[in-house]
Amino acid sequence: MFSKIRKSGIVIACVFLLLTIVCASSLPGKSATKELHFVIMAKGIHPWWEPGGKGFEAAAEKFGGITVEYLAPPEFSIEAQTKMIESVIARGVDGMAIAAYSAKGMEPVINEAVRMGIPVVTWDSDAPESKRTCYIGTENKEAGKIEGEVFAKLMNYKGKYVIGAPDLTGFSILQRIEGIRSVIKRYPKMVEVREPLLSGQMMDKGLENAENLFTAYPDLDGIVDVTVEAGVGGSRVLEEKGEKPGEMKIIVWTDFPDVLDCIRKGYTAVSLRQNPYAMGYLSLIALRNIKMGKKPKFVQYDTGVVLLTKDNLDTYKKEEIAAAKAMADEFDNLWE
Repeated sequence: MFSKIRKSGIVIACVFLLLTIVCASSLPGKSATKELHFVIMAKGIHPWWEPGGKGFEAAAEKFGGITVEYLAPPEFSIEAQTKMIESVIARGVDGMAIAAYSAKGMEPVINEAVRMGIPVVTWDSDAPESKRTCYIGTENKEAGKIEGEVFAKLMNYKGKYVIGAPDLTGFSILQRIEGIRSVIKRYPKMVEVREPLLSGQMMDKGLENAENLFTAYPDLDGIVDVTVEAGVGGSRVLEEKGEKPGEMKIIVWTDFPDVLDCIRKGYTAVSLRQNPYAMGYLSLIALRNIKMGKKPKFVQYDTGVVLLTKDNLDTYKKEEIAAAKAMADEFDNLWE
């Protein structure tokens, strides 16, 4: 009799303990869900993408309960990024934000991640035909049009020029070039003297290319770069030769120290600045929303560009983080 009572008491106690755990997990401030693990990936090892990782981390800290990683392939190639994404898939993370090295080249591995239940958003550079949920970053064709108009005005709508680019694989690069050309074709006195000058994300190559370019085209009037290497290379070569600042019209992207120095010295006229911090910040919000079962009302969210000149070099950076947080309010309302 006493044995039966003891056994019944044990069963009741176990049931009570189980109910207590379940009830506690449903109380405000408690969560039965595991901590989320998100990855943000750059195209390669380069300082341009690092603020994206910082924005990603800052948003994770804001929400709590999220572990994040910033990863960058050891080289700029489809193979290197594919291999890194495959290793992340094998670990079974909860979501990835990928700056796609190649629009078409990254489709298979992005689609594989989604098939394995890992949501993907793209940032900085898109893979629009893949199964990624959305793209967060500059609307690059429109930015290219802005760059084209600014450059045409600098050139006084005439003269010989060349386009600088790292390669012709990234979707963002191709769209910027398309945007530039769509504007400049309206000005028949502007002549593109050769195919884009490719520097492969390497400043040394940009310098070498610029030296060869000026030898081949001594009457060149301008360089419109869709990234940075050709434009900075051209600016440095002109400075070394003692040429007068501003004679050659050069426009680039980014706010790297070399770029800012070239602007201050007058060899580079303008740089277009994106906001990679905002891209990373919003990418974290996107992945969190997807895991909460929300869907975006958009396919692409444009984080815009700012024109850097001598006039705003000392003030623009203070606005970057504030801009990201301001975008976040609007961005979060675009989900259902």
